[in-house]
Amino acid sequence: FGINATTTSIIAEECTEDYWLNATNSKMRFTRAYDGEILKYLDLAKNVNNVPKEIMNAYQILKSINEGNYFEFFNLYRISPNMGKYLMKPFLPRLRIKCLLLIALGYYTEVPIEYVKDKLAFENLEECEQFLVSNQLIFQKNNKGIVIFKCKDNVQNLKASPCLQTKV
Repeated sequence: FGINATTTSIIAEECTEDYWLNATNSKMRFTRAYDGEILKYLDLAKNVNNVPKEIMNAYQILKSINEGNYFEFFNLYRISPNMGKYLMKPFLPRLRIKCLLLIALGYYTEVPIEYVKDKLAFENLEECEQFLVSNQLIFQKNNKGIVIFKCKDNVQNLKASPCLQTKV
């Protein structure tokens, strides 16, 4: 079993257009069946010897999202081959909010903003702070001069975030 152009076309022929995309209310949305089908084929492909790194990266990304392992997703985002980062970019705000919610619920007090920047794959602190401000999240300097993310104070804002309401 190998993944090549022929295999890809066979996979595409097996799945009808309705299977890949579900048109409701004039919106095109991916269905869970699509995710399951892709994971099934990628699961078969990972046992094959010469699987391209792009395919393995796609498999690991889908797996991390389905498992809710956002930290793994952001690690994979950092090391994505070729133009993979550009494909994942539309998903970042929603996944960052979901991950921040897990951090806020898990730590419950405060977390250094540097930790948030590293875990959520921001390029720099300014980008991280801009994201927090745009989502009305609270952060401040503590008495040691370290900028911290206020976990307890942000739980309600995170749950009400517009990023969670919109789907890509």
